[in-house]
Amino acid sequence: MLLAAIGVALEFLAALGFSDRLMSEMHMPVLVSIIWLSWAIAALGLVVNATGAKKPGAIMVIAGSVLFVPLGLVAIFGARKMMAMDQLKGDLDARRQLAATDGDSPPPSA
Repeated sequence: MLLAAIGVALEFLAALGFSDRLMSEMHMPVLVSIIWLSWAIAALGLVVNATGAKKPGAIMVIAGSVLFVPLGLVAIFGARKMMAMDQLKGDLDARRQLAATDGDSPPPSA
């Protein structure tokens, strides 16, 4: 999660730079709004991830970071790592349940 948080922080700095430049030179408030909305989605994904919903949070971080590529790759790699860790935890639980049955098929869940 640390790598994703660093990536979202870098995206925040990039959004500040883009919004300053776009508002002063080209007067494109719609593009600035899209940039901030994209960053907000990535930041909200970090919050969702911190509340325990790892996969939806990681998907939101990835979706919000696409606009910031190549800088957004830091957050994208961090979010992919969060999803992989969540999946490994599920695999570990399945292996523990199988080991508890001494290699037989796991009992049906009620």
